[in-house]
Amino acid sequence: DRPRNSALVLAPDGSVQGRYDKRLLARSELAHFQPGSSPFLFEVDGYRCGVAICHEWRYPEVYREYARLGADVVLHCWYDGAYESEAWEREGKGVMEVIPATARAHAVCNHLWVVGSNTSKARSAFAPFVVRPDGGVEAAGEREGAGMVIADLSPRAGFTDGSAHHRLRLLEGCRARPRRGRGAEGSPVRSPRIPRGGPGSAP
Repeated sequence: DRPRNSALVLAPDGSVQGRYDKRLLARSELAHFQPGSSPFLFEVDGYRCGVAICHEWRYPEVYREYARLGADVVLHCWYDGAYESEAWEREGKGVMEVIPATARAHAVCNHLWVVGSNTSKARSAFAPFVVRPDGGVEAAGEREGAGMVIADLSPRAGFTDGSAHHRLRLLEGCRARPRRGRGAEGSPVRSPRIPRGGPGSAP
């Protein structure tokens, strides 16, 4: 069997409480890793937390599924750094703003907290961050520097939820109805990258 790209959840005593296996692999990983098959949630002090890994930031379905499952927070871990000089100029600089901005969009579109971690190695693309359910940045760390970001999370109900109507329709598995004959109502489409039990499927 091929290995999995996984994130472990550890208790304060160091014991392993659970594991999330990355489901949506980057093209370079497809030949080397086996994708996971299900979301993973755990609870800390009454907050339900989901987990995502690196490349999965590109897929709104990952966040949408965690919202449907009642998550309050998505913990998203990245290793987006240690670029060689040429790759940094070609790719690394290009995602410095894109990834944090996309995480903010996921937060506000699904009304949940997003906590992002990244490597502290040289030429890391962005600093770690904590994003509120309204899309605002609650806290951020230093890029290319080891450290810790600390933030107090408060209940989602205290934040403006400007996307509630459209999000609820998406969680029901449909897109907005066409208006005055423009467009066509869509239906869910399964991606070959998503195994059975993945985003959009029942847990």
